[in-house]
Amino acid sequence: MRLQRADRRRLVFASALTVIALPAVWLANRDDDRGSRPNVAAVGLAAEDASGAESEGAPSTSFDPMGNVDPLFSGEPTADSVGPVSVAVGTTDSVVATPFATYSRAVWGDTCRYNGLEAGTEVTLVNPANGRSLECTIGTNDDDDELTLHPDRFALLADLTTAPVRVEIHREG
Repeated sequence: MRLQRADRRRLVFASALTVIALPAVWLANRDDDRGSRPNVAAVGLAAEDASGAESEGAPSTSFDPMGNVDPLFSGEPTADSVGPVSVAVGTTDSVVATPFATYSRAVWGDTCRYNGLEAGTEVTLVNPANGRSLECTIGTNDDDDELTLHPDRFALLADLTTAPVRVEIHREG
């Protein structure tokens, strides 16, 4: 992947910020004899004095945010409490394969290159991660385990930066 000019500037800025910020955080939180200041992790807790005793306003008992409540159980389910069961009815659409999909500018139009099916087969590609789908015609590919699309078509399934992504190939029948 080639970086655009703006991406290079962002990368340089993030790197410079990291190079400056990490030593600053290290210097601010190092142990020294200049006194005791609260640590970042102690924000919101009562401050302790140098002897280690709790401050005057802090409670002496530990605080339980969940309270002191006994657990409640709904009991065993009965036939009356279940109700009617709904059954999902499938379609004639079947998942043929689940390869990884990527993109290439060498692929044109609505063709998707994949060697797992016969060339010329009309299929529907579904990205199970987000539910997006598109239709394409299978063409031959050099890689057996990878499905290749044009970048514009791949963008309909997922963001280009997430490539390769797992897709499902659905075929009627």
